[in-house]
Amino acid sequence: MKEIIFGIKMKIKQNKKFIVFFVGLALIGFIAGSLLITLLSKSDKTLVKDYMEEYMYLVKNNKINYLSNFLNANLNNCITCLIIWILGMSIIGIPFILFTYFIKSFTLGFSITSIILKYRLKGVLIAFIYVIPQLFNFIWYTVLGIFSVKFSLRLSSAIFKRKTIDFKVLFSNYLTVFIIALFFIILSAVLETTVPFFLHKIFLIAK
Repeated sequence: MKEIIFGIKMKIKQNKKFIVFFVGLALIGFIAGSLLITLLSKSDKTLVKDYMEEYMYLVKNNKINYLSNFLNANLNNCITCLIIWILGMSIIGIPFILFTYFIKSFTLGFSITSIILKYRLKGVLIAFIYVIPQLFNFIWYTVLGIFSVKFSLRLSSAIFKRKTIDFKVLFSNYLTVFIIALFFIILSAVLETTVPFFLHKIFLIAK
């Protein structure tokens, strides 16, 4: 157990600059998404409001299809994971990896701010429940994003700077990170699926 903890600490230390960069990018995306809702036109705000009211109606009346939610969450998360991983194997993939990561944080900021503006104080609790599985996802998106960028940089160095790399070992480690990240992101879909259940309980209590 101590060896595992030590190994994790070493990995964090080795990738400190990447971690700071990705966390900073996530914060920028989150803030940008939060600000966008205040800049929307009245008609766009109405569309967002209608979508939220439709979703919350389904939640309050316990009409959510949990199996469909689970499958959709898995599909979206797995596709995002796969895109980031594949882009990491391209020497021009880094901007696209960062953009994909930015969009995830942007969407999260937009969604949370929309909930809070719509439901005020109760919206804070709703947003907190909504954000838990998203934060869990973000940890693994960050891990995968860092390794994808590093993999792409190593490929670039090998091609343009003629540096020798053990591609077999490098790819094996990269594939392992992808499988681990994918496993936990699929697991987090269970949390995403249970979000409507807890929201339903909040609305019942609030009646």
